[in-house]
Amino acid sequence: KKCPNGMYAEIKYDGERVQVHKKGDHFCYFSRSLKPVLPHKVAHFKDFIPKAFPGGHSMILDAEVLLIDTKIGKPLPFGTLGVHKKAAFQDANVCLFVFDCIYFNDVSLMDRPLRERRKFLHDNMVEIPNRILFSEMKHVMVGTILDGKNETWRSLRMFSRSSLNLPYMSEPLG
Repeated sequence: KKCPNGMYAEIKYDGERVQVHKKGDHFCYFSRSLKPVLPHKVAHFKDFIPKAFPGGHSMILDAEVLLIDTKIGKPLPFGTLGVHKKAAFQDANVCLFVFDCIYFNDVSLMDRPLRERRKFLHDNMVEIPNRILFSEMKHVMVGTILDGKNETWRSLRMFSRSSLNLPYMSEPLG
């Protein structure tokens, strides 16, 4: 069995993947293909990341950038991060949903299991409402209810990563 202790699954966010690099007061933001992210999508995070990580002088975060409706706290549809489309949403902020920390204060966390990195994230990050949030993650076991409609997995082997439509499934728990 590939995942006898279960696995992690995250909600599929319909935004833009971003890797955040911080060293001191300097920030760089990269796309999934390691190209620089357009400044209008991420420039304001330099004001919020130090508050979300008060003890962090250097870090690399994996995250998703989305426009979030501040009245209801829900993400807006894909494509709303564009300069012109973003202007159409008055009650919205650009928000960073953080799902992993792979480097922190000059220490690489890449070789640690995901469960340890997530715990590290929760121990070192403070959410900033509508600006910096934890991504939603579930520990999934055979028979675990995936949503409020009582849909269950009969077997982990029945589904592949793509058929689940969950973008971030990681190593088995151990």
